[in-house]
Amino acid sequence: RDKCGVCKGNNTCLDCFAVPFGPYTLDICGVCGGTNDTSQCSGCDGKIHRRPLTPPRFDSNFKCCPAHLVGTGAHPERQLGQACGDICNATIGCDKVCSTTPKAVDRCGVCGGWGAASTGTCDC
Repeated sequence: RDKCGVCKGNNTCLDCFAVPFGPYTLDICGVCGGTNDTSQCSGCDGKIHRRPLTPPRFDSNFKCCPAHLVGTGAHPERQLGQACGDICNATIGCDKVCSTTPKAVDRCGVCGGWGAASTGTCDC
């Protein structure tokens, strides 16, 4: 018997909290027993993003961007390449500056260097 008392059943009587014949269902945002408050799951793209998805949001330049590409401000503990500055697609460069075009270490080990690949020489 399954949890619903059905022989060889598939537990179809379970609510979203796994209670047999329970009253709860997933709301529009994917919240068990939720209130269908779409402000919790609506993105700047005008779509509903059910949990576990995170809706896109506006960055500080009012560009609609996937939430994982928007940082929450400048934090010194952030690592190279992490999102930063509440700007879409901005990351921390090797100079610890938040930018959409972050500086990288060239093959000479110089942050923001040129590397001069065509001549085989470095700018170091």
